Amino acid sequence: ACAMWCFLACWALAHCGLYWMSAEVVALLRVLEPKRKSVTPLSLSHFSWLKLWTALVIENTLIPLFILAVACHPGVEWGGVRYSKKGGKVKAVGRRS
Repeated sequence: ACAMWCFLACWALAHCGLYWMSAEVVALLRVLEPKRKSVTPLSLSHFSWLKLWTALVIENTLIPLFILAVACHPGVEWGGVRYSKKGGKVKAVGRRS
């Protein structure tokens, strides 16, 4: 029973944090795009909270897998430039031909 209350408390706290973060993003969008004031204002009621929570779960599941893949791979290609690493340092940089 205690675990259930802890889970519910953590879920409520996470939901409040997600709501606050979303409100801050909406406020930032309003500041960065003043032309939008003539159009219907963006509000949190337009959010699909199920989609937002689903995306959050998927993101937090996949990020450790991507980090592991990058850590185990000897090189990475970014913006057409190939970086090779050895011992935690970049050893070679080359462009794709």
